[in-house]
Amino acid sequence: MPKNNNLFPKKTTRLLLLTSTVITAVTAIPTSHAHHGFAVHYDINKPVSIEGVLQNVELRNPHSEITIHTKNDAGNDVIWHCETQAKSLLNRKGITKESLGLGKTVIVEGSAARRKTNYCEVGTLHTSTGESFVFRSAAGRANIKVNTQIKTTKRQSVFGKWIRDSFNGAPMDVATLNNINEAGEKLNLQYEAARDDPTNLCSPVNPMRAWITPGSPTEIRHESEYVIIQHEFMDTTRRIKLIDPKASSNKITTSTADSIMGASVGYITDRGTLVVETSQFSAGVFITQLKNSGVLHSSDLTMREEFSLDAESGRLRYRWQARDPQYFPEAITGQLLLSSTELDIGIYDCQSR
Repeated sequence: MPKNNNLFPKKTTRLLLLTSTVITAVTAIPTSHAHHGFAVHYDINKPVSIEGVLQNVELRNPHSEITIHTKNDAGNDVIWHCETQAKSLLNRKGITKESLGLGKTVIVEGSAARRKTNYCEVGTLHTSTGESFVFRSAAGRANIKVNTQIKTTKRQSVFGKWIRDSFNGAPMDVATLNNINEAGEKLNLQYEAARDDPTNLCSPVNPMRAWITPGSPTEIRHESEYVIIQHEFMDTTRRIKLIDPKASSNKITTSTADSIMGASVGYITDRGTLVVETSQFSAGVFITQLKNSGVLHSSDLTMREEFSLDAESGRLRYRWQARDPQYFPEAITGQLLLSSTELDIGIYDCQSR
């Protein structure tokens, strides 16, 4: 973390003293690069700068929160609650309560909450010792890099541990949202991301959602007649029954009830691509945050996922497509590139909002 030996330059100090709770910049920042989950709750066009005592730090998943005690122009006490990154990301970056300056004066630059007063999301936190912790850029791009242990040689198969530690690839091909029919559009109008996002209740949501979470490793391993996909995110593990794709009896059968993660079968192609096909979902949410909406699905949802090695980079290429005859009979698709990692899969221990 870079040192800033001139933490409170004269101009900045003067502005903070004049308005110690919030300073609003006059220049709007474009939202085109802001992470969609961030934009649901916080407005990058309403930046705030807060100076005060860091009163409390709650490190938790999926989001941590800091509390800042400051005063307004009238000298009255004001408490700010500011959200920041998941405990798992902060731990891997070596960030602790003490390093953030617990009990000391800090300056937080961030974005105001859309629906709550004196709430924000932390962009950069400056400590009184001169350290600066950048969690999100002024353009809205999150700093998610945590992968410091990368194998020097390329992986030879899709098996191993992988992590999303950069924004390679688009999780969703936005153009394919045009495949949602009128019934699906009407259903989606009932959903509000800020209120109804299943991750607020510590749900992994669906197989695709578990893969796109930044900074949380996932392991793909082979166990007897199963492929196991173990996500750190929401402490989620999938068991995928290996089948012969040329056999006639490949229909998914399970004694368990329909679930948010469905029931899966899979096979490995001659080129080493792992193909996973999933059905038997319970009705739920497929895309959790799209502006303040999302994409819902019925119990007829089916998914096809493909995992292969990218020849150029050696990363894991994850492709998915989803269909729902009730709401999007033509596929919605997306893909990501994930990096090899040696990071251990930790206990996520989600705490609901």
